[in-house]
Amino acid sequence: MKKCMKCNFVSQELDRLDCPKCGAIYSKVEELHRQQSQQRRTVRQLSEKLEFQLNSEPDEDPFSGLVDEQWFERDQYPVVGHLSLFFLFLAAFVALGEIAGLFYYYQIMHSLVIYRTETLVTLTILMGIGSLVPIAVLVSMSYFLTMNRDMANNANATKEFLRIIATRLK
Repeated sequence: MKKCMKCNFVSQELDRLDCPKCGAIYSKVEELHRQQSQQRRTVRQLSEKLEFQLNSEPDEDPFSGLVDEQWFERDQYPVVGHLSLFFLFLAAFVALGEIAGLFYYYQIMHSLVIYRTETLVTLTILMGIGSLVPIAVLVSMSYFLTMNRDMANNANATKEFLRIIATRLK
């Protein structure tokens, strides 16, 4: 008796190469079943191994020893940092100068009695708002200098990190 693995038909003829009911060739169906069971076994083994690795705590960080924290603290462009601070101090100096100038302007105009008090206050406020533009420009320049310096430092640290990983993988 021979049982077809495709349709489960049991044949009495032992010398036949194919199933009389569905026409499947026994050897091909058996080979296909062998391959499928091997694939299922491999998938099960890989799943168990992956589940074990996911559930177990790593013994050590694979990147331990590679990361030098000083890379990210190193400033390779200190001049840019000093220039950024210079722009901040300049913005503070301009702001103080503008405040003093507006106060002086108000005092002089008030003493000359050219404008009414409401008009004088309005003019002083408008001049103060106009004075904010150079201060905002200086602060923006300082911020963008700092941001670009940090990006350049991080890019250099990343290049160094990747270079070390590449040499370890060789």
